[in-house]
Amino acid sequence: MDRFELGKVLGAATKGIIHGFISQYVPIAPDIVTAALGYYLKERQTGFWRDFGEGLFIASVAQLISPFIQGIAGRLTAPSAAPSATAAPKTIEVEPLSVAKAYAGVS
Repeated sequence: MDRFELGKVLGAATKGIIHGFISQYVPIAPDIVTAALGYYLKERQTGFWRDFGEGLFIASVAQLISPFIQGIAGRLTAPSAAPSATAAPKTIEVEPLSVAKAYAGVS
């Protein structure tokens, strides 16, 4: 791993720390401020800080869009018809010996 990849990894890893710091002291949406800070570093700085800002920006955008992705995935995987809570489950009364005989192939 070269130092530029390390900068991106550290930017993404410290996103939570920066997010927590911003949410303590800035009264606006910390995800948006963190993304803006990452974008600023990505566009205005050079070397390590540019890669750090890119990692911070990518992690912030991922945090911003994750509720939408979860909502879409939840709709795609939701069951079409939910089982009724009032319907009692069907039970079948079977003797254990008859089950064993059927499994063994003996009539």
